[in-house]
Amino acid sequence: MSSSVADTSPTRGYYAALLAIIALGVLARLFHFQLALGCDDQLWLITARDLGEAYRTNVHPVFYSRILWRALLALWGTLAGSSLQSSAVLMFALSCLTVSMVA
Repeated sequence: MSSSVADTSPTRGYYAALLAIIALGVLARLFHFQLALGCDDQLWLITARDLGEAYRTNVHPVFYSRILWRALLALWGTLAGSSLQSSAVLMFALSCLTVSMVA
């Protein structure tokens, strides 16, 4: 009987430590989003919110173009999939676009 009590004690300690680490991570993330105004994560959130609004805040245009770029890549992945053939076509199309914009 004493061996079963001794076996559950390390398990409780493990779960308590795991729960403490998870709670600390969640609190750190909440602290970061609440008090780190103007950081890169906040700018991404503000930019994403602005896309649905009628007005724009004073955020650098690079953030809007990156969101558009990610949306286009997600659309490509949805339509063509993520196979080697579709990635090769995408890389060729981007290469042609780059050459045409530079030339």
